[in-house]
Amino acid sequence: MHFDALVVNGHVVGHGQEPRRLALGITGERVAAVLEPSASGHTAGRTIDAGGRHVFPGLIDPHTHFGLAAGLADWGTESRSAAAGGVTTVLNFLMSGEPYDAEYRETRAAADQQSIVDYGLHLCP
Repeated sequence: MHFDALVVNGHVVGHGQEPRRLALGITGERVAAVLEPSASGHTAGRTIDAGGRHVFPGLIDPHTHFGLAAGLADWGTESRSAAAGGVTTVLNFLMSGEPYDAEYRETRAAADQQSIVDYGLHLCP
């Protein structure tokens, strides 16, 4: 089978089990296969050598406040910081004393354009 990327030589951390030396086949932005360590018989456009490191699933940060530092530009800087720490999804709070229509549209447009991680928005009525 051919993958976009293979992650090899890592210790994969999974729910309810000890880390195990495995390989991961990546297609698009998703783990498409968990493979035996050798990944023999599989090819990829790119091979990432995890070099004995632990390989974690993407983390979710359920409580963020992007927009408090640099306004909507935070979606670029803060999502990059999140990704650098292994966070692949953020849930950001919108807080306003006004109706959320305009703020939601502006925030959604900025996040769609700048965020490099998946996101969701909380409202604080």
